Amino acid sequence: MEPAMNSIFYSVIILLLLTGAILFLMWEVNKKRPGGKVVNLNQTEPMTKEEGEDHFSVLMNSITPVWYWRVNHEYIDFLHATIKRMTMTELNETPGLFDAQRRCSDLNSAVYKYYDNIKKRCLNGEKVPYSDLDV
Repeated sequence: MEPAMNSIFYSVIILLLLTGAILFLMWEVNKKRPGGKVVNLNQTEPMTKEEGEDHFSVLMNSITPVWYWRVNHEYIDFLHATIKRMTMTELNETPGLFDAQRRCSDLNSAVYKYYDNIKKRCLNGEKVPYSDLDV
């Protein structure tokens, strides 16, 4: 074999030996770990009200898109700037004015019902897992 080929061959052998040694050490460390410290998630104690509120806020921050509240506030600002300043005759003469408002209202109602259900579960001491969230 050529000298360059020998160095590549020996480098590969050394890498394989190091990988084997690391895997063996990891196996030994995991084997010595006591099994009594494993906590069953189904048998955890109920959370306090404060812990439930904190857990609820973490869940909501993880599933609510950043833009949702900005769009919601812009919609409310739009309502205050236009519809709330219109007269009754202007409101009645504008076709389809409340269709978008009704859809947004329905969406907000559904979102808040969903959030309220999760919040009740958290405040009752249940640690709601991420797998229960419909995202």
